[in-house]
Amino acid sequence: MRAECIDLLVSTGREIEFEYNNKRYSVTYYRDRENNKRMISFCEFYQEPTDVKTVDELLAIKIDGVMLEEVFSKLPDDAFDIF
Repeated sequence: MRAECIDLLVSTGREIEFEYNNKRYSVTYYRDRENNKRMISFCEFYQEPTDVKTVDELLAIKIDGVMLEEVFSKLPDDAFDIF
């Protein structure tokens, strides 16, 4: 999936789940209580999340040394569950 598609999904608040290297990951959202800003939360299922403010920061997160943008581009569209 291209970065532009991920940007659109994130900007519209769509939650994303996918599998990579036999592990399941998710992209979700929450509102930071301190500054009332929307945050993007990325994590492997049942692990501590990494929270970022922008799609660019999200795409720069690494899984097993590979940037998330590259992971997304390698996976076929049907590998994603969008909610």
